[in-house]
Amino acid sequence: DDSKLVSTGQDGAAYEYDIIKEGRRFSDWAQKGTNFSCIIAYTTMDNAAQTNTMYVVGSDKMLKEIQGGENINCLESNAMLGQLALASQARALFAGVAEPELPGPLRCYNFPLDGDYVEYQAHSAPVARIRLTCDEQYLFSAGDDGC
Repeated sequence: DDSKLVSTGQDGAAYEYDIIKEGRRFSDWAQKGTNFSCIIAYTTMDNAAQTNTMYVVGSDKMLKEIQGGENINCLESNAMLGQLALASQARALFAGVAEPELPGPLRCYNFPLDGDYVEYQAHSAPVARIRLTCDEQYLFSAGDDGC
């Protein structure tokens, strides 16, 4: 659904805007003292009702699930996750580990989130960006190691 925009930053807040309704903010959630590095949104349809869920990661080493301005799920990642990518069929959530001074693996979390993931060593430095191709056949990653 392209009618919503989500945003987050180093101020520890996550915002959700409705593009159709003049860009008005209709949902927010904040956690002071945390620098968020990435946010993605997932929309579900149940009985003609639309539900938007935001997934946020940052310096607190947690993967948070935010819905309607409330934290509904929080997974300990034991590493700082820097980037997220969600497949459109919503079977997997990909995350890049951005722990300073450590190698940067890629994680593939079960979706919906249950805490289980598989980790693949990909970079010799933190992961900087990840993107899925449109056909979801490939996941591209770029790291601070230049690869």
